[in-house]
Amino acid sequence: MTRFALVLILLSMFIGNGIEAGTFDLELPSTAVADRVSITRGIGPDRQETWAELDGPGCINHIWITLKHPLHSELVNRKLVIRIYFDGSEVPHVEAPVGDFFGVMHGVHFYPINTPWLSVKQYSGYNSYFQMPFAKSARVEFETGGEGNHIYVRRLD
Repeated sequence: MTRFALVLILLSMFIGNGIEAGTFDLELPSTAVADRVSITRGIGPDRQETWAELDGPGCINHIWITLKHPLHSELVNRKLVIRIYFDGSEVPHVEAPVGDFFGVMHGVHFYPINTPWLSVKQYSGYNSYFQMPFAKSARVEFETGGEGNHIYVRRLD
């Protein structure tokens, strides 16, 4: 292994674990104020619901959800859409089927993913560690297809 490759690997271990707020040129408070949402409930068929509204400035650091068991519904993670809006925008900054957002595509319910940004485990759900900073507000919505879903938003902080 070359010395250059070794330096890159070591740098990625220390630098790649987080993004500083200064990278986004935001004026964030010097002391963080924790804001956490945890919800367990069903969402009916053909519905769009707001599940979290956060005041800013702030940063979504972690989203952890689990869904209805795939034996009860085929393509369950493709039939639920996540939308995330920032700073009062009417157009979502994030819009994707839940499975795609968490890296599990093609309607497959589960395959193991373990990276600094995404973690998918068979029985403990989907985790996202993408840092999503906002200046004024953030809103997280879910929309179902024709059969509804049961969502456990284990943590959104």
